[in-house]
Amino acid sequence: MTNKFIEEFNKAGGDKFGMIKFTNASYNKSTRVLDIKFIIDAFEMRKFSDDDKNEVQRICENLFGGVKVNVSYIKSYADENVVKNKVVEFFNKNNQMIFRRLKDENLVISVDNSEIIVKLVFDTPTFMMLKAGDLLEKLVEFLDHNFNQFITVETEEIVVDLKQIKAEDDLFIETSISDDSKARIVKVEVGDKIYSRGKIEGIPHKPGYIIDVKSANDNAVLCGKMFAMSKFMYKNKKFDSQNPSNEPEKLPLVRFLLDDTTSKISCVCFPKPEELKQIESIEDGAPIVCVGKVGVSTYDSALSFTVSAIFECDIDYDSIHLQSVKPVPKKYTTVVPKPYMPIGQNSLLDNEKTIPDYFKGKTFVVYDLEATDKLISSAEIIEIAACKIVDGIETETFQTLVRPSCSISREITELTHIDNLMVADAPTIEEGLPDFFKFTRDSILVGHNISGYDYPLIKIYADKYGYIFDNELKDTLLLARQYLTELPNFKLETISKVFGITHENAHRALSDVMATVETLKIIARRM
Repeated sequence: MTNKFIEEFNKAGGDKFGMIKFTNASYNKSTRVLDIKFIIDAFEMRKFSDDDKNEVQRICENLFGGVKVNVSYIKSYADENVVKNKVVEFFNKNNQMIFRRLKDENLVISVDNSEIIVKLVFDTPTFMMLKAGDLLEKLVEFLDHNFNQFITVETEEIVVDLKQIKAEDDLFIETSISDDSKARIVKVEVGDKIYSRGKIEGIPHKPGYIIDVKSANDNAVLCGKMFAMSKFMYKNKKFDSQNPSNEPEKLPLVRFLLDDTTSKISCVCFPKPEELKQIESIEDGAPIVCVGKVGVSTYDSALSFTVSAIFECDIDYDSIHLQSVKPVPKKYTTVVPKPYMPIGQNSLLDNEKTIPDYFKGKTFVVYDLEATDKLISSAEIIEIAACKIVDGIETETFQTLVRPSCSISREITELTHIDNLMVADAPTIEEGLPDFFKFTRDSILVGHNISGYDYPLIKIYADKYGYIFDNELKDTLLLARQYLTELPNFKLETISKVFGITHENAHRALSDVMATVETLKIIARRM
């Protein structure tokens, strides 16, 4: 950042004041005082003498003759964690989509006395979002106002090694599909064909909800708005250098996201070179309906939709109903909540008896799950625990072990201390879920990494058995990134240690719940 004042100040001060950096100035008309603020590194501040301050004051007064000038200094300190927290803070305020995708592996930060380098590493859709507009310029400006060093922001796109791409059929796990009369469908009016691989003249059946796509399907029809389209060229294995007219050396590959408001899915298609313009003509946000295969990508092991045909369409969004198909149970039958009894969870802040305003007039249910796997796609729930908070007061707890259909591995037993014998007589998730659904009604659901694990996992079973958890969600992991920026990381164990929260039996659901309750209290006091 540079302007006329900085140029004139540097000219008057020479190289003597390179350790301070102008950040902002404001003029108060009523007092006729110009406030000028500089940033200085906390270590440099020790060497910055009163004589230095007086000289800076004199230079500023000379530059603004006739105006009373007040010079102040903001001490800054930069290491990788502090800078990372500031980057997280920026995206939390300016772009929630990117903020929710931020992980440690997306941020590469280098700090020395003269420069801070921030490298943002993302997959193609997020990378395109990052590069759109003036977001990066705003990030540089934000960091420039917070740190003394020169700021450099770099970006890197994670791209598939297209030389390693296999033939289309190799990308997927073949499966047999049976018709499901209970499948939820979207009403669409199909328009002109935009692209097809082979002779596909229409859709074989109505499109389903993207949120209902849970496994491989070789006869999938999905619709939604297309966005984040990107094009690549990959090496054609059939290319013959001796006969170049036969097949081109490189072929196009197009990736995009499809969003039908229930969820999003990553899509890929392999058009011929002469078909590419047809797909590129689709505007960002245009409604389309696609025919193809859903399978497991060899690149990231996630579900991916290989599109064989794309049609224009009009989507009847009123036909999409994400509502509970079962009513709230009238009474608890399998798992009955108990009145809240303190179990030793307390923090250093317990002496602050005033209930934060954030809690008033609200009901929260803080919950946690233990499961047979860290991967949501293959996990089965083995414990549910929750605590209800009404107007800032803990009122009830809900806890049950759950009997899975598979055995519990030694690794999970070592982590959770839950073994197969303990769950042998426990209710199944089908038996316990209605009671948990009843317990959570008319509440805000809270969890630590609830967005990344606990909510998607409970939703799989909720969809299966007809219970829709449409609660507002609050993730204490995301809130901690926003309000507890001094922490080295935002694990529940770290928060508990720093703030003196008793967290015995970590990775047992109720212990984690009560530690999360205390974390929410700490965050609420910061709001």
